[in-house]
Amino acid sequence: LRLSIKGWLRVRRLRVRQLRVRRLSVRS
Repeated sequence: LRLSIKGWLRVRRLRVRQLRVRRLSVRS
């Protein structure tokens, strides 16, 4: 369970980072 939660958090963080990068690209 602990590993699952850690993995989920990592995936969520990666998704947020990608979204942020995409937004920056659109703004540029």
